[in-house]
Amino acid sequence: MLQSPKFVMEFIENTVIGIRETESGTAGMIVIDGKKNNIKKMVYRSQADVLREDWNEMTYKYLCDHAFKGNPFELHVVRVAPEAVTTVNLSEILNDLEQSGVLWLWTPADFQDAAVSWLKNRRNTEMGKLRPDFDQSGIKLVTGGLATPDHWAIVNLSELHDKGFVNGTEYTCNELAISLLSVFAGMSRYRSGTNFKMPWIESITLIGNPGDRTDKGEIVLVKDEDIFVINRAVTSFVTPTTDKQERFASIKLVAQMDEDMLALKKTWNKFYKGAFLNHFDKKRQFLQAANGYFDKRMAEGVLDPNYDNHMYIDLEAHKIFLKEQGRDDEYINSLDDSELMRINTKTAVYADIPNYMPVDAMEDLYIKAKMQS
Repeated sequence: MLQSPKFVMEFIENTVIGIRETESGTAGMIVIDGKKNNIKKMVYRSQADVLREDWNEMTYKYLCDHAFKGNPFELHVVRVAPEAVTTVNLSEILNDLEQSGVLWLWTPADFQDAAVSWLKNRRNTEMGKLRPDFDQSGIKLVTGGLATPDHWAIVNLSELHDKGFVNGTEYTCNELAISLLSVFAGMSRYRSGTNFKMPWIESITLIGNPGDRTDKGEIVLVKDEDIFVINRAVTSFVTPTTDKQERFASIKLVAQMDEDMLALKKTWNKFYKGAFLNHFDKKRQFLQAANGYFDKRMAEGVLDPNYDNHMYIDLEAHKIFLKEQGRDDEYINSLDDSELMRINTKTAVYADIPNYMPVDAMEDLYIKAKMQS
């Protein structure tokens, strides 16, 4: 029965479904084009894939002069026939583009107002909070010539850039914004669009006091020697609220917040929602996966490693939950943190990232030089 003494140490790795990252560089365009009405949508990975015979002359110029200059990961182009401009279901097209993974969007002037309305309605669902909510959106609109969109998910080229030339062709302000679509869709997460060089722009209406227009939430191009560059990469957001302040004016930070939110949302919806029983150990499993993702982001430097950036069970939300279930303050206050985090919350998982800090790029320099007498 008894053999030699034994020593057994078994290493067991629990299965944790990691957070799946998203493709952040997918751009989408709606164009008014009657060349081939039987082809409603094309998806491109490079300019080399674009065929002249598929588009009218102006659309072809949009694609060749602007849409690939910033190297977006992918470009979705939806065709609307000229005769259908006033009758097309724009919301259906926009929803389809979003479902296809488009995160940066441009529309012609005919659809600008409707696109702004759709975008604000779509993004205001989540009010900019970092939560893996099913309905949250990461799509952003790039446009030109609008007065005051005032929204963190809308990028607006200043209306004072009323015309410019690329490859010998004159373009309107909103048409020039296609270049911005390409630039921001293709932008590395390790830099911002500030001072980004756009050498393909040959000339553009210059703006005096560019900082004043930037302060109004407009993208302004300035000339650095012989090359046009982005003065500062800002969203059109200019009116702070109780939960959105100056950081929502930075395209770099908004894009980072969207990327993190979409990674959580994608993994939650695909692998966790409905797939596990909602008890403490499984909640911790999701938090472990999320925090592995945030650890990677801190190692990359896009989240500040001097801040915690980790997700925890939201104890305050648990207190509110108990209150809604009819529990009195005496009972709730009698629970310590360990007990509170283990309560049964029915189908809901309440999580909190109390110290989340995305990192912006270096854009401002202040130097003080002291001389000894």
